[in-house]
Amino acid sequence: MRTDLILSAEIMVISMNSVDTDNLWMRAAVLVVIALGITALVYGSVGLLVKMDDIGLALAKDSDSQFKQKFGTGLVRAMPRVMDVISYVGMVAMLWVGGHILLVGTFELGLAQPYGFVHHLEGLVVGVAGVGAVLAWLINTFFSFMLGLIVGALVAVIMHFLPFGHHGDDEGAEAHGAAPTTPGFEGSAPDAKA
Repeated sequence: MRTDLILSAEIMVISMNSVDTDNLWMRAAVLVVIALGITALVYGSVGLLVKMDDIGLALAKDSDSQFKQKFGTGLVRAMPRVMDVISYVGMVAMLWVGGHILLVGTFELGLAQPYGFVHHLEGLVVGVAGVGAVLAWLINTFFSFMLGLIVGALVAVIMHFLPFGHHGDDEGAEAHGAAPTTPGFEGSAPDAKA
């Protein structure tokens, strides 16, 4: 859920910055259309990915076609790896986009660095014939990712040490002086039926 909220916020911020009008109603209309489209696209894709192994299983059980059976079996076997790749790609993308929002946002709020440094490096390579724009984009992307990684790591460390950072984690609860809450563990609350 937090991932969805962050992704949605990132998309909306990027979209808002892309709308080149001062008309509030036009901006609102564009954001509503983008929000609905992105929601349908993202949740439609997620729904399809979640059901892909079920589709593969149905194909694997189809006795009419050997091709369908092999394809279905391959789909079922591939989905865990596909989900692993998607999780890592998604994490990198969120760190990159979140870092870029922080990089540009802090500059727009009046903090000259680190954006000034990154922009200076972009300026050094943008004139390279044929690949300057790509190099400038790579520099911006790298530093955006690194900023997202640093801020994300700091937030993770802070959340780890705060008592509310351990949602449903018995080890985290015990470390902060609370009893485990999982039924059946020693020290847990007695059953209400007894």
